[in-house]
Amino acid sequence: MNAYQLVKDKQAVIFELDEVLYPEKDYLLQVYYLFAQFIEYSEQKNAQTILEFMKDEFEKFGIENLFEKTAQAFEIDLKYKHNFDLLHQNARLPLKLLLFKNMLEFIQSLVVDHKKIFIVTAYCVTRNLQINMFRKVNVKKNIMFFMIGAAGFLASCKKNSDAPDANGSTPVAEKNTLQTPTTNRDYLTRDSIFLYAKQTYFWNVGMPDYDTFNPRKYASDNQVLAALAALPSTGGKDKYSFIDDGTVAGQLGGVSGDYGFSANYDGSNLLRVKSVYATSPAGIAGLKRGYQITRVNGRTTLRTSQSDIDNLNDGIFGSNPSVSLTVVKPDGTSQDLVINRGSYNINPILYSNTYTVGAKKVGYIVFNSFTTNSVPLLDASFAKFTADGITELVVDLRYNGGGSVATSEAFTNLIAPSSQNGKIMYTTYWTKTMQDAQATILENQKFYAKGNDGVTRLYSFFDYSYKPTPAAGNQEVFAKRGSLNGLTRVYFLVAGGTA
Repeated sequence: MNAYQLVKDKQAVIFELDEVLYPEKDYLLQVYYLFAQFIEYSEQKNAQTILEFMKDEFEKFGIENLFEKTAQAFEIDLKYKHNFDLLHQNARLPLKLLLFKNMLEFIQSLVVDHKKIFIVTAYCVTRNLQINMFRKVNVKKNIMFFMIGAAGFLASCKKNSDAPDANGSTPVAEKNTLQTPTTNRDYLTRDSIFLYAKQTYFWNVGMPDYDTFNPRKYASDNQVLAALAALPSTGGKDKYSFIDDGTVAGQLGGVSGDYGFSANYDGSNLLRVKSVYATSPAGIAGLKRGYQITRVNGRTTLRTSQSDIDNLNDGIFGSNPSVSLTVVKPDGTSQDLVINRGSYNINPILYSNTYTVGAKKVGYIVFNSFTTNSVPLLDASFAKFTADGITELVVDLRYNGGGSVATSEAFTNLIAPSSQNGKIMYTTYWTKTMQDAQATILENQKFYAKGNDGVTRLYSFFDYSYKPTPAAGNQEVFAKRGSLNGLTRVYFLVAGGTA
């Protein structure tokens, strides 16, 4: 009897991950790769040599005492055991894991039969691969985004606002005679965008009913989102919501698939390279910050016509597989480069150093993005600042467009003194509908988790409190991270694009 015959009369199927859906080895070797890269950054040891050692030890003897063996072989401080363990739990892998072929076919058959699918890990449960996935950071913390089909719609929330933009009224009652049964995936997705917004969108008070809005009349998901943002109820304030096809989620996890550089015009109207990720295609090709770009795809960088501007936008920011550049270096020499788009791991710390200014030690760090993989890198940078004895810090966020809330918390706790411990860092305000436990649509988003009594039960996101209180988990307090405690001044460098 094959596997499907065993479950054909069941409504749901639960899977584990390792050695069930995909080979455990595929996951672990990528974790070892990330750890080796981290050690190379922190201790200037050769990552490739470390990775080859770990791979050889793993294949011969398995995972037991692998960190200890590696630490002994390469004289790695045992304090990095913590980072090694964290990567096993939270790593954002550079390569996608491939399912076992038979399991892929099995899951496809379950999806065709509309069976519910649960995937269980040691840390969370992901439910219903066919329709949608609702993610919460650490399951209990701030909702980051929910995914509908292959797209993610960012739930709007605010930090340190007095309250949601509500005038005491309740959302418009629903009227949905136009929401007829359908198997059209596009219609179902657009319905979901509207109906979730009706209860969880920060500006949901005053939103029209389903029939008035009619999400199915729009030609794309992005048009639905644009129409929501344009509603009078937002007051023109929604500049945060977007639909993610997975690209932004990947970048948030520290993996990108672009050229790896950004550019802008300086005060003399010259196009210059603003920043370059060292491990990106641009960095590997030799592109450096400050280089002047004189030609893009064979055309001048002068902005004398709309056609010139379109060429720049398409060449540098478009989706082409490659871009050709002519650059002028600081020494006046010219070079032609062809940069191919590719996937790479982002190290968002573009630069860090300690300067001696008179009798003072001043730390300087350029932090480009709050990616989820950057906390160990920040820990290493601040450990060096501590060892250097800095008393002042310059944080350069000019090119930082935002990212993970959890990473921003860790970064803040690295800077703040221990005297702030226990004091409120920020408060998250959800919609009044959610605060009043009226967002019943969240009952559809279920997962298994252990309760306070240690018993694993089926929960939904409706079960959580969204009130702006510490008890609900919506107030974050300072909790000192690291041992840098002697700062007397902190300077932040920001620009118009800083989040």
